[in-house]
Amino acid sequence: MGRKSSQSPLVTIGIPTYKRPHLLPRALESVARQTYQPLEVYVVDNGTSGTENEKIVDSFKKKIPGLTFYKNPKNLGFAKTYFNLVERATGEFFMFMADDDEISPTYIEAAIETLQMYPEAVSATLQDLIVGGPSIFPPSYMEDSWFRRLLSFVVLGYFRDFWSSQFSSYFSVSRTSSYREASRKAAERFFLHPLESESWADAFLQSELLLLGKIVPVTRKDAAYYLHAETEKEYYYEGKYEGDFSQNQMDKIRVCIHFAKVFSMHLHQAYDWGGMKRAVPFGIGLLAVSTYMLFSSLYQQVHGRVNGILQGMREVRKS
Repeated sequence: MGRKSSQSPLVTIGIPTYKRPHLLPRALESVARQTYQPLEVYVVDNGTSGTENEKIVDSFKKKIPGLTFYKNPKNLGFAKTYFNLVERATGEFFMFMADDDEISPTYIEAAIETLQMYPEAVSATLQDLIVGGPSIFPPSYMEDSWFRRLLSFVVLGYFRDFWSSQFSSYFSVSRTSSYREASRKAAERFFLHPLESESWADAFLQSELLLLGKIVPVTRKDAAYYLHAETEKEYYYEGKYEGDFSQNQMDKIRVCIHFAKVFSMHLHQAYDWGGMKRAVPFGIGLLAVSTYMLFSSLYQQVHGRVNGILQGMREVRKS
């Protein structure tokens, strides 16, 4: 399949990176193989010491003519780096890409074709091909109602262990105007309601996109986004990654408190878009979800402790 002509819309790809020079070449190599042109590619180093990342980017400039390197003077954290990337974009379309992932050669081409078929859509995405398992695109993301899209995101997005299984549209190809508007709103909402971890900033970006319009699936079989979930995730932080609070069973209640903060922000979204008429039923739904999570967490803790005690008693009897 041949490359697109220079008359095709410009696509900007934003790749933040931090202390992972051994993974960055894989991502850039997949960008260099894209059948779609023209591309504008920004690699933003979030304050890594040394010049290794810059040298890697320089080595790809012949393969990727539109490649530009920028280095933050210090580590700005996940959210600011993420949200600032789209502000640099000059393309009609924008895509965020992690520095440890890769895309198939026709990924951009297939996504642009999809967006041209759905002019009302803000983003085109596909099932993330996670190493170790597939995912399912939620059809509710194509609903005409913003309320249904947001509710679906909250229910499916925070309960990914169910049928939605690891689905994420964070790495979709989006209309830059919509992506920039969603980023600004998410940044404002996020920084007004500081959370325990910056890792939730991308979730609010996705929910803001769903408020602005539909997210549609890319159905071409030759298009894939390879999300390498097995790589180390000390990505934007100095020290231990703070994103997963549920590693320790005793932290489950803390997770519920954290989710209460997250859900309050989504409640504000529903109020901003639909007033009290929409916020009240949405709030009732969020309260039900929070209650379920609390009792589920308590049950898991009690169940785990009881099983531990019973196992200990059995071992004593055997001895």
